[in-house]
Amino acid sequence: MCWAHAPRPGVGGLVPAVKSAAGGIVLPIVAGLLLAPAAGLSGALLFHLTDLATVEASLHEGVLPAVLGLITGWSALHFRAYLRPFHRWLAAHPDASTAPAHLHHRLRRFSRDFWGLFLLYALAMPLVFFLSRDTLPDGQALGRFLDFLLLQLAAVALVGLPAYFLALDRLGRLASRLGLDRVQVSLKSKTLLLGGFVPLLCYGILVSFYWRDTGRLSADLLALWGTLAVITAAMTVLAMRSMAQALGPVQEVLGRSGASPHEDLARLRPQSTDEIGYLTQTLGRLFRRLGDQESHMRAVVDTAAEGIVVVTEQGEIDTFNPAAEQLFGYLATEIRGRPLSWLLPDLADEGLAPQVTSGEREVMGLHRNGRPIA
Repeated sequence: MCWAHAPRPGVGGLVPAVKSAAGGIVLPIVAGLLLAPAAGLSGALLFHLTDLATVEASLHEGVLPAVLGLITGWSALHFRAYLRPFHRWLAAHPDASTAPAHLHHRLRRFSRDFWGLFLLYALAMPLVFFLSRDTLPDGQALGRFLDFLLLQLAAVALVGLPAYFLALDRLGRLASRLGLDRVQVSLKSKTLLLGGFVPLLCYGILVSFYWRDTGRLSADLLALWGTLAVITAAMTVLAMRSMAQALGPVQEVLGRSGASPHEDLARLRPQSTDEIGYLTQTLGRLFRRLGDQESHMRAVVDTAAEGIVVVTEQGEIDTFNPAAEQLFGYLATEIRGRPLSWLLPDLADEGLAPQVTSGEREVMGLHRNGRPIA
């Protein structure tokens, strides 16, 4: 009896690829945190919430740059520590395609950690800026502080979103090695952010700037702003509905409990004329072909004159053809899920996966009645 196993593929390029992906995640975050102060202070000057001399004085005192540098440096260290468990697991399991549950849970934390740090900056920057000028206790300064805070939140959103999507892109490349146990950031969420939130925020900033610059808001301007807001919201809702329709067949399959047979997956049909619809159609055809190949392979295995035993990565018997039943004396229904050591004790120890070999190996089998099989 022979046992064969394909050699493991080389993994020499894994570590550089992972390090490159990690650098691509941290760099946009640091760049976003460095650009956010420039955008926030420029907006404050534009909205006349402060003047250039005050900004220069705050920067020269060093308190504001020190706080911003502290937040940026801590963010870089935090996300490097966040990514370190992924690197260690990938280095220890270069051939694995699905990470353990605790790494998937860590992956889901990315959005929360990202926006938590940007929110920390948005809250800290106005407070440090005004306290450094000793203007916060005054009632009028308090009003400017609240306006300044809202402006920083808007600046963080507009600057943070490009950094967020760049980091998500790099994180997606890392996920190709880790696998996914669920959708992390849905396409509908991205559509809502880009198609709805960002335009509405820009409309609000423009109206606020006009009101501060002229001191009035005409009915025509409010009507125009309201019309643009309604059109933007309607287009966003329609785009999300269209995307939900396109993703419907795939989400129906993903929402089922347990594995779906090829027959069910082969019934995937497109529900849109875009790339998602074309991909859904391609998946349906692929699963139909896989179903046909599986049926053909099963027929070949069942009619083979030699005993064929297929095991899982854990060393449990998965396929046991009729010739193997005659050879070992077990029925497929009673041996499936049992360890391979029941049949080939020299090849696999009890409860352990079979030994990996780079070529063929002759081993002694064991019949159900205890008789050795050469």
